Amino acid sequence: MNQIKCFFAVLCGSLAVVSCTPDQEDVFGKTATERSTEEIERVKTLLEGAENGWHMDFYGDLTYGGYNVLLQFKGDSVTIASERAGDYHNAGIGADGKCIKARSHYKLEQSMGVVLSADEYNDVFHYFSMPNNPDYGYKDTGFEGDFEFRIISASADSIIMRGKKHANRIVMTPIPTDVEWEDLIIDAAETQLFIDSKNYTLSGDDYNDQVVAEKRYHTLHFQWRDSIGQLQTVDAPFVSKKDGYHFYRTYEVKGVKIDGILKGESQDRFYLSNNDKMWLYPYLRTLVEQLTEDAWFITYSNLGTYGQSCWDTFRTTFKNRDDKIEVSYAYIGSDGNRFALFMNIDNNAIYEGLKFVPNEDQTEVTLTWSTDESTAAKKNHKRWGLDDALRPFTGGRGHTFVISTDNQRSPSYLLLTDKDDPTNVIKLVDTVVYYPFNY
Repeated sequence: MNQIKCFFAVLCGSLAVVSCTPDQEDVFGKTATERSTEEIERVKTLLEGAENGWHMDFYGDLTYGGYNVLLQFKGDSVTIASERAGDYHNAGIGADGKCIKARSHYKLEQSMGVVLSADEYNDVFHYFSMPNNPDYGYKDTGFEGDFEFRIISASADSIIMRGKKHANRIVMTPIPTDVEWEDLIIDAAETQLFIDSKNYTLSGDDYNDQVVAEKRYHTLHFQWRDSIGQLQTVDAPFVSKKDGYHFYRTYEVKGVKIDGILKGESQDRFYLSNNDKMWLYPYLRTLVEQLTEDAWFITYSNLGTYGQSCWDTFRTTFKNRDDKIEVSYAYIGSDGNRFALFMNIDNNAIYEGLKFVPNEDQTEVTLTWSTDESTAAKKNHKRWGLDDALRPFTGGRGHTFVISTDNQRSPSYLLLTDKDDPTNVIKLVDTVVYYPFNY
């Protein structure tokens, strides 16, 4: 036993001597500062070494999917272009046929690894990170894109990063020297238009399961029922490129692995990029089905003169109770099995149930109030002026509307035109809008 104790005493003493020897302080032969400086210089050389710049698959909140961003690094500045991601995004192709670009400062620094930061405002790029983005997100959230990225790996072939705040995986690859930036943006838009459909069904050789997909923004939402009837959902965000949709990662949808959708040559079906025995069928629904099964957002400016007068009274009524009360959203559509007008008033999520009767070809619909109300709506029906909120849609004994749209396969809006009152025209939009009285 004493021999064992002596052995460990000698061993520990030897280790102590080794750890305290000055020339052994850095087993790599360089200080941590030196290694950090060298890695920053290596990454900077890679960034500037891509002669035609880098292509970034950019993601924020995965609900919205991904977008193409193009970057050219030189010295301490970066020039950035992007496909246009929203109505208020100063990006895409300009009137001169060239990419809209913005140049700003960038930096590389050491912070638990190398961090790439767009540290000066860039009109194209910081659109994705602005907290009060007018096209995306709830108040103070926006698209939730990062402008600081931790570099995970870097080579001449690819740079893989994670957003410093939101931790999404961001991949950059060098743009070939013979490819114009404009072509990348145009190809993405053409693919989007070619594949675009509001709804799809998943099908394939010997695959007969009932799986549907709905497209919203740049994300496909797959849904199906499991063996006990429970609804299952997989959201697959993507970036649109020349050859099709490239998913954020590989997803499994009722036993099928999917990492992307190929554009192909036919709009009848779109094959999976990793499985030519499986495909998506675009599914064309009637206008009434789209109105009653989806969510269509209301804005004050998209109401006709009759609707605006009703909503003026509606707003006056709830503001008379408390001037701080706001309507944070309002939409018509379905939630579960309920077709209703849904709103959030004074932080209360409420609904007012609706009934609908379509005409034979499903291009017209008569809307009436169903008396089905949420508890908060029933309690505050008169105090909030909900009769006036409903009036453009269901007033009196109901309204009969002719429904029209810009693209039945993938509508961005539905237009409801009252057959009996030309001043009652309502445009419902597909994208989420918060604070409808502000628009």
